[in-house]
Amino acid sequence: MVPFLDRDRRRRHEPKGVHKIGEAKFTVQFTRHHAPARQPRDRLLNFRVGELFHRLPFYPPIDRGMLWYHQFMFQGLEHTAIASPDPKRLAHWYVDHLGFRINFEYDGNFFVRAPNGSMLEIIPSQGGAVPTEMRTPGIRHLAIAVDDFDSSLAELRRLGVHFLGEPYSNQGNRLVFFADLDGNFLHLIERPQPLP
Repeated sequence: MVPFLDRDRRRRHEPKGVHKIGEAKFTVQFTRHHAPARQPRDRLLNFRVGELFHRLPFYPPIDRGMLWYHQFMFQGLEHTAIASPDPKRLAHWYVDHLGFRINFEYDGNFFVRAPNGSMLEIIPSQGGAVPTEMRTPGIRHLAIAVDDFDSSLAELRRLGVHFLGEPYSNQGNRLVFFADLDGNFLHLIERPQPLP
């Protein structure tokens, strides 16, 4: 996190526009009203982009003695929630069948983390299940990335997973749909090349 700077360290920002540092591009749009420079122009700030830190050679503007800067506020999905009549049982299904691990639990809610770091929260459901189809509006499936499609498919078959169709290829990717313990839709996917 970039620290706030006091009033004696304020300076004018560089002109708004797109700044490229290494492989990262930053679009900078700042207001015009702030104090004059009182620090060297090469003073650097740390900006976090994903898991990397890039250093930008300018100060953003300061408003009322506080530093305001352009950053990526939204990092992406932290988890997806699934409501289940038996969260503990479903959580263990993901552990036993897909290699997840239970990484947090509270008040009957279970978080399970996949080997690649993605997470599901399994929460207690209320009321009866509503019939859904593959294209019913709403979130419709979870895609499970695999390195070896054939071995993964064989393992799920060995474990008695309920498949919703036969494996197929789409634009070079290999997929097969199946259901979890509660009937939620998932599919395996093996991509020769990751999406951009």
